[in-house]
Amino acid sequence: MLPILRSAVVGKVIALLAMDVERWWTLDEITARVGGAYPTVSREVR
Repeated sequence: MLPILRSAVVGKVIALLAMDVERWWTLDEITARVGGAYPTVSREVR
């Protein structure tokens, strides 16, 4: 079966953002929460 998401980081970012849609997150906050590398999170968010 093919994966739906490109990586686990993408899944974690989507889950984090979906949990609180009213909140504005910085890349630093997202990176700290999902445990990914800053360049990876930055690339996936864009």
